[in-house]
Amino acid sequence: MLDEDCAEAVIPTACASAPVLTKVIHYCKEQASSTIRTKQEREALEIKFMEGVDTSTLCELLVGSNILNIEGLLNLGVDKLIRDMFNIVNDFTPEDEEEIRNQNAPGLSKGPDPF
Repeated sequence: MLDEDCAEAVIPTACASAPVLTKVIHYCKEQASSTIRTKQEREALEIKFMEGVDTSTLCELLVGSNILNIEGLLNLGVDKLIRDMFNIVNDFTPEDEEEIRNQNAPGLSKGPDPF
């Protein structure tokens, strides 16, 4: 979004309230943090980030992340919105889960159910 004339550029922020912009900045700082090394750690932070976000705030986050071109936050917000709207808890059907269990049965030791 910012080019060579970044000192003179204007970043549109009227689309979101101060608390939402604070949340956007927090998201960006967390994603840029050097302490986050694995995909699982990032996913855990993203889940924590979206916990307790109501629909109104989520919509502001979507608009803000779209205007500010923060693709990761936009994708995260869209995913949460779809899951909330359609009450999606699990990406797998019971049949998919059974197929995965059968495919991986020889390599699985007794332990907790992965689903």
